[in-house]
Amino acid sequence: MRVSTNMIYQQALRNMTQAESSLLVYGNQLATGKRVVKPSDDPQAAALAVMIAQTEAQNSQYRANLSFADNAMSLEDSTLTAVVSAIKMIKDLLVHAGDGAIGDLAAVALGTQMRALKADLLQLANSMDGDRSYIFAGYQTATKPFEINASTGEVSYVGGKLPITQQVDENRRVIISHTGHRIFMTLPDNPIKEPADPVTGLIPPSEADIFKSIDIAIRALEEPWTTEAIKHNAVLQFAKASRGISNSLTNVLTVHTQLGSEWRELSDVNTLSSSRMINNVKQISTLVDADMYEATSNYHQQKVTLEAAMAVVNSMKGLSLFQINR
Repeated sequence: MRVSTNMIYQQALRNMTQAESSLLVYGNQLATGKRVVKPSDDPQAAALAVMIAQTEAQNSQYRANLSFADNAMSLEDSTLTAVVSAIKMIKDLLVHAGDGAIGDLAAVALGTQMRALKADLLQLANSMDGDRSYIFAGYQTATKPFEINASTGEVSYVGGKLPITQQVDENRRVIISHTGHRIFMTLPDNPIKEPADPVTGLIPPSEADIFKSIDIAIRALEEPWTTEAIKHNAVLQFAKASRGISNSLTNVLTVHTQLGSEWRELSDVNTLSSSRMINNVKQISTLVDADMYEATSNYHQQKVTLEAAMAVVNSMKGLSLFQINR
């Protein structure tokens, strides 16, 4: 095979170019801290890194969902705590009025207190969060869930039918806000039953609506006890209202307990999500980050190689094959 002067020059230039290219690669690694800057640097590692990054993006969204869920459940928890306190105060008033030993003036005073507690309970039922969204309206967060008839005092639920849920993990969705109907107008699993009708023997349905139970007590307290029959009927109405309030309290406590149980689970889910994040970041780093010690060593080696290649090229200037072979 014939070797020409041009071939010798071309080989020397290729050696210099390759050394310069390698020097640029390691210099870029030192500057960016990345071994894989573009897919062509390591196609397999780049593809795996993209897949893990996509997984972490989803995991990051779940962490954001966890934070939102935690705030929403915290607000409902504090609100239900206040609801339970108000219901217990109403029960105490009913116990005081239940034996019928109080007089008309005391009954009216108790009725006034009962109305105030009903107003407090209604205000809690229409609670809003920091974004001015109603927390017990289901997905109809812009609609006030409970309305009161100005003339009759009757309260009705006009909010959404479905509770608000949040996906906090790939396989975990939690209720972060229950509907007002579920909290204030639903019977517990084993309600206190009404006594059978003495005439028909039929058992009337238990009262699920806490506001109706309160109204029963208010009417009995505010009606003048002019006869023993009216007073006796008032005592019966207090008993009915007490059964309804007791059922409502049991129901609210059940919802509150379920909320607390799921809220505590968020801590475990959050711990798992954080562990996944650490693992994903570590895997991506292993795939694409540069070993700075190795990159520094390679950079200096290639720098020496490039300088040597440049010296060879410079030494060949003006030489011909005849001179090289002489």
